[in-house]
Amino acid sequence: MDKDYMRSVVKKGDEGSRLLAELCAPTLDNTPYLARKERSMGGVNTLLFPDDKDVLIFSAAGDNDKEGKQHAASLVERLIIRAEIFNAEPVGFANVIDSSTGDLGLLACLAEGMVSASNKHGVAILNGENAILGDRVKSANMVGTLIALIPKGMIPYGKHHFPSAFSYAVIPHNGRLVAINSDGVGSKCEIYERKQSFSLSLFDSLAMKLDDAARINAETLVVSDILETRGEYPKEAFRLINNYLERELGIIYLIDRHDVGERISGYGNSVFHLGGSAVSLLPEKFPSPHEGDLLLALQKSQNPRSNGLTEKRRIMTEIYGKDWHKDGKGKEILAYLSMPSTIFYPTVRELFKNNAATAFFHMSGGALDGKLARPLANLGLYAEISNLFEPPPEEIFLMQHSGKSVQDWFAISPMGNEAYITTDDEAKAAHILEKHGIKHRVVGKIEKQERTGAKVHLDGTVMYYSGR
Repeated sequence: MDKDYMRSVVKKGDEGSRLLAELCAPTLDNTPYLARKERSMGGVNTLLFPDDKDVLIFSAAGDNDKEGKQHAASLVERLIIRAEIFNAEPVGFANVIDSSTGDLGLLACLAEGMVSASNKHGVAILNGENAILGDRVKSANMVGTLIALIPKGMIPYGKHHFPSAFSYAVIPHNGRLVAINSDGVGSKCEIYERKQSFSLSLFDSLAMKLDDAARINAETLVVSDILETRGEYPKEAFRLINNYLERELGIIYLIDRHDVGERISGYGNSVFHLGGSAVSLLPEKFPSPHEGDLLLALQKSQNPRSNGLTEKRRIMTEIYGKDWHKDGKGKEILAYLSMPSTIFYPTVRELFKNNAATAFFHMSGGALDGKLARPLANLGLYAEISNLFEPPPEEIFLMQHSGKSVQDWFAISPMGNEAYITTDDEAKAAHILEKHGIKHRVVGKIEKQERTGAKVHLDGTVMYYSGR
């Protein structure tokens, strides 16, 4: 993998996402239910459905025996075949594309396959996640989640299983706007393979999707993941944690297993991969930070979330070799990297419900640069930041051996600051955060000036992210 992570992964990933969005956007015209069109991956394409319809949700994976556009098309075909079992009306789907290099030619080829099959069946490509996972992926691997319509009352609401085939959910839309967003655990799965704690990945998968939904104060009803495996995996542990997370979060969590074949590389004989989508009902108005709001950094635990792991794996392999996690420093780093992501969703929903926050930012891919400075810049806003939580020593070690600057490393890792909120009532926010066991610090104030984004002061180092 190219050692310049910022250029070859983060920025290349953004470029690939823009290309996919541009190529897939025309399919949005395939559905009559589109209420609002957002022509950017990561944006919010919203759907509005008739009162006499219920929403059917399930996922599928692409055909292992096919590559390129045929692999992408096979994903769409499999989703449509499943919809036909119910005589359902397919509306649109979201997808996760994991590739080795993020090659634009490959992404264009995958888009061509998806678009052709989508136009054939009259479905829209509603959203997608583009992840570059280095040697973890052979060429490209795809999963997707379909939203379809069935007559109201045809199937009881809740979670169901089609015998020996797949899981699905039926939910009411209650006349509200519906949206879907996608994400996966990425190469952190290899960390769990080394740790032999596969099922902890469910926390990361939900954190990535639910916390994205929480940004817009969406009420997530269903998360649908594809668990791709090769070799043995702990079925009972996945089942128990799945049930626990459903109870704790008040969601339906579908997990369907798929044999990944040789598409995914990993550590050891048991390899797994996890990704999918969340389907949510939207509020009438999206949250937004305002000039004068306080900016609070949040921390529940010191963990890497689920981003930057491709680079961190590379560093450890270069220093200590393939089995880097077995001894000494490697064991320490593994213990840190295998800490699951905090799921902020229920806390953030409570903050918004009580008018205790005006906006939420969680530090996934792009971290401080992509997930805080950029949203602020898009609104013409700026924050001067200091008094952050101390970075974990493991992150300092990895940064020092990466050849990257402090500024670059803060753009791929949360560095002890898992998320941020803006608020005009710190006392009310503090009360809710404390109830959920989340520490906070006031680290800045939202301003409106010529400069946009965020400037960070850290132990004499000043880092500026324009967000542009």
